[in-house]
Amino acid sequence: MERIDILLDNDFDLQFLDGDFAIDDSQYQELKNIIIHKAGDYKQFPNLGVGIQSIIGGQWTIGLKQAVVTQLASDNYQARNVKSLVEKITTDVK
Repeated sequence: MERIDILLDNDFDLQFLDGDFAIDDSQYQELKNIIIHKAGDYKQFPNLGVGIQSIIGGQWTIGLKQAVVTQLASDNYQARNVKSLVEKITTDVK
């Protein structure tokens, strides 16, 4: 499933291409934003977000894994095989 949107860089600033907004597949960007941002960060979707940065150095728990699955499902992703690798979260989504 390809999702097209305006792209952001790693600092969440707009990307530009030839003087215009860079537009391309944004699926990875959307997944990253849901996992990084916490509930309340998006005014129009106040319940959206995992807030993974708040647990850096903490434990990868079943509750956190379920939060990732639930939040991704709220944006129509089917998360499978969600796991934490040191400081990196990987997920296989459809």
